[in-house]
Amino acid sequence: MFFRFDTDRWIIDQLPPVLRRKAVYAFLRAMLLPVAQLAQAFTAFRDAALRRLSTNAFVIYLEKWMNDVFFYPSGTIYITEEEISYAALAFQSEGGDTVYMTFADENPLVPLDLYSFHPDTRLSRFVVHVPASMTAADLSTVSQWVEYYKFAGTQYRIEIYE
Repeated sequence: MFFRFDTDRWIIDQLPPVLRRKAVYAFLRAMLLPVAQLAQAFTAFRDAALRRLSTNAFVIYLEKWMNDVFFYPSGTIYITEEEISYAALAFQSEGGDTVYMTFADENPLVPLDLYSFHPDTRLSRFVVHVPASMTAADLSTVSQWVEYYKFAGTQYRIEIYE
């Protein structure tokens, strides 16, 4: 989508070379000042909304609730953002959707993930860290509750730590 709008670059792109003078450029820049301010306000609002969506009180409450369900001290089960480090390759066949292939590691033996959307466009990814002392039934319970309470389209994984 078109989120970054640079009015100065747009003026230069729209003016023919014959009309590219300081006076015309300054006049158009003054006329487009409200558009530039609106674009800047929209960008600031969008960035703030994405920042609020990434971590909110829901994450903190879910951590506390999971620790309370399993009678763990605070911080035993915790949620973090997933670190993204991969190389993405894309190809498009005739008439088909674009398919993105990513390796999670540079090692070719690591499984290959195929997406029908660009990996960076996913809403959010997070990791639920649980202690190794949990049983399989407890892990299933954690998975069910996170699946029930997470936002639609949000992807997560459960990681066991020592």
